[in-house]
Order: sequence, then structure tokens, then C-alpha cells
Amino acid sequence: SQMFMNHHQILDYRRFAAFQTNDFLNQQCRLIKKYAQNQWVTTNYIPNYDEGHIGGSKDLDFVSYTRYMVYGDNEGIGRRGYRVGNPLRIAWANDFFRPVNGTYGVMELQPGQVNWGSINPQPLPGAVRLWLWSVFAGGSDFVCTYRYRQPLYGTEQYHYGIVGTDGVTVTPGGREYEQFINEIRLLRKEATAYNNKPSDYVARSTAILFNHENAWSIERQKQNATWNTMAHIEKYYRTLKSFGAPVDFITEEKDFNRYPVMIVPAYQLADEPLVSRWVDYVRKGGNLVVTCRTAQKDRYGRLPEAAFGSLINGLTGNKMDFYDLLLPGDPGLVKMDGKEYQWNTWGEILIPGETSEVWATYQKEFYDGKPAVTHYKLGKGSVTYVGVDSFDGKLEAEILKKLYARLGIGVQSLPYGVTMEYRNGLGIVLNYSEQPYQFTLPKGSKVLIGNTLISTAGVLVFKLNN
Repeated sequence: SQMFMNHHQILDYRRFAAFQTNDFLNQQCRLIKKYAQNQWVTTNYIPNYDEGHIGGSKDLDFVSYTRYMVYGDNEGIGRRGYRVGNPLRIAWANDFFRPVNGTYGVMELQPGQVNWGSINPQPLPGAVRLWLWSVFAGGSDFVCTYRYRQPLYGTEQYHYGIVGTDGVTVTPGGREYEQFINEIRLLRKEATAYNNKPSDYVARSTAILFNHENAWSIERQKQNATWNTMAHIEKYYRTLKSFGAPVDFITEEKDFNRYPVMIVPAYQLADEPLVSRWVDYVRKGGNLVVTCRTAQKDRYGRLPEAAFGSLINGLTGNKMDFYDLLLPGDPGLVKMDGKEYQWNTWGEILIPGETSEVWATYQKEFYDGKPAVTHYKLGKGSVTYVGVDSFDGKLEAEILKKLYARLGIGVQSLPYGVTMEYRNGLGIVLNYSEQPYQFTLPKGSKVLIGNTLISTAGVLVFKLNN
């Protein structure tokens, strides 16, 4: 009865299951290539980032994913936001899959109304085109849909396709696919090299270091029922997208030094070689944002025989006194630059070193005034340690704004629901919000598609003045 309750056994089992999945995909890939010469092989992953197998099958030529946006979950913005979908759902998938090997695409993108959700509403007119442009904006190389024709029998009779049940009539989503295809043809005359992007945009490049095993470990031993590892990461990601920053989710095998800023969120499982790489990155001029629950266990999920959390003391310039967890009905407060922010899921009470700056402190607890967030110079770079997880991400947003201002990295201030990306000398602005958004064109730019007043589910594409 204890077998599936042991944290370490569960961790080993999940590693084994992910390895088996990856190995099976590799075997399938090699078998196909044995008989299909000069044939690209991929698989369309569902972007469940914490399941551990995305990008793990190295025999695949490239990775791809599947994305459905409207299926009854109210993750959009406003009264009918569920007709458009979560504004970061495609962006996150792009930023996760693109860094795997640089080439990626979407094998299944929703063509319209589906059948398998709890409630299956019609997408907002223009939403399918918005999703297509969202995939393209993130740097994808292709996009496909499922399916071409709505089936006449079987489980998915109510699943829209590009054409309807007569096999001839183009559906609303099909017409939006057609519109997108024609717009892409137009842009071929205007596009330049893929990496032709503005220097201020590139200067905002930020990595988020991600290892699914951290989620496996923490979610097994949350210590607070309201803790959510992926939601914790999303607080930082959402702010970065509001900055108009290009973001890469990277693994430890990647080169940290490519990024002026790297965020290490709740990276619980760590070892000395990894911490040494973080130190080296910072000493050479990198700027690290490390968040609570990082490096508290070794790779096997064990607590080191040392002071709790002390593996990163030399990196952060802090020691941890203790951590606290509060009931959600009576949250605590953290004060930063005169403003107060609520928290309850996790808070580390820090003992800063002599050269550390204290950026935020706890309020109205028995540890009133004790540090929650610190900033520490190390070599040519810096380490910002965020020992607390806020209610709504507003504290995390202010921390990143302060850091980027300190570093002299200019950022935008896009509202939630509006994202912007660059590729091929083109700027692409996408509006998932419930209100029109007025975008200010960079000086000398030329509008190619849409208008600077971007409606809900609208798209603006402009050409840079190079």
C-alpha cells in the first residue's frame, strides 16, 4: 500500500515512463526511415509540459504540437473570451517547442467547433485566423489542421473540418484558413531573413530554465494545497510577454550565455555542477532570477545533510532562516517600493549577506520586516532571489520591471491579451483581449495587413524599416 506513496519511487517511475515513451517514439521513427527514404518524421505532442517526454526523442527530425483553443474552458478574457481562448496558450507552446532544435510546427490546429469538450461553443469570427497568425508569429515552419472534412459517422461527427458534411461547402474556419494562406502568399514578397529582428527586441531575449522533474517533485510534496508549479512559472512568463520579450524555455543542455537574463523558477532538484554553471553564467555577465523552492533537494529528491536550501547560498548571497505557508483565506503581505502584495503559497524568510540589496520585505507577521526578495551582484552579473510566490503575479511583474530597468533593457507595456513577435523583418501584433488595442508603429514601419487599431481577434502585420 505504500508503494505508490513514496516520493522517490514515484520520481523514478515517472523518469522510467518518460524514457519508455521517448524510446518507443525513437523506435517508430527508425522503423519508418528504414522503409521511407528521405522522409521527415515527427510526432504531434500535446503540450503538457510537465509530462516529461517533449523533445526527448532525438531521432525525430523536428518536433510539432497540437493546439485546441475553444472547448468550453473559460480561459479567455471577458464575457465571451472562451470563444477566443487563452492568449498565451499558443505563445507558450511556440516558446517551448522552438528551442528544442529550432524547427517546429503545428500538426493539429483547431479548424472550428469541436465535439469533445465539456461545452463546445463556436469560436469568435476571426479567432481561427488569429490562432494561425499566432503560430506563425512564434517562428513556426508549418501549420496543419485536423480535419479536412467533418465526418459523417463515428465519434467525432460534430467536429468541424475545413469543409462541412457535404464535402464541398467551406466552413467559417476553412475560410479563415484560406484567408491566412492568401496573406502569407502576399508576405512572401515582403519577408526578409528569419533573424531580421529589431535590436531592442533581441536585447530583451530571456530564457526560462525548465525541467519537468521539478514539477514532478514539488507537486508530490506541495506542502500547501494552493501551490501550483506551472502557475508559478506562468507569473513570470506572462510578464515577459507583456514586455514584448522573446522567450525561450530551455533545458540544462542549452547554452545559458546566449541570454542576458535567465529565470530559474522553483527549480527544486539540483546539484553542485548545475549551481556552478549558474555561478559561471552570472560571473560572466548574465543576470539570473532565482525563485523560491530552488535547489532544496538533490536529483533523487533527497534533502542534503546540510542547512536547508544552503546549496545556493554562494549564488544568491543569502541564507534561508525558514519558510512559511499561510491559509488562502487570510493571506500575508509583502512590501516592495511602497506597495503591498498578497501571498500565501510559499514564503522564504531570508538572511541577506552584507552586500545584498533587500528589494521586498514581509509585513504583519512575527517576522515583520524580514527580507523576501534580494538582489546580489556577483562578478559582472547579478542574482535576484525571489523567496515568495504572490497571489496574482503583480509582485513578480514589478520585480522584473525593476530588474530590466536596472539593466538598461527597454521593455514594452503590453496589456494582457496582446502579444507581439518579430520574424523575417516583420512585426506581428495579436489581440486576444475583449477591447480594441491601439498599437504605435515603430518609426518608418509600413502596415501590410490589418490596422494599428486592432480589434478583438484582430492581427496587425507590419514591415520594418531596415
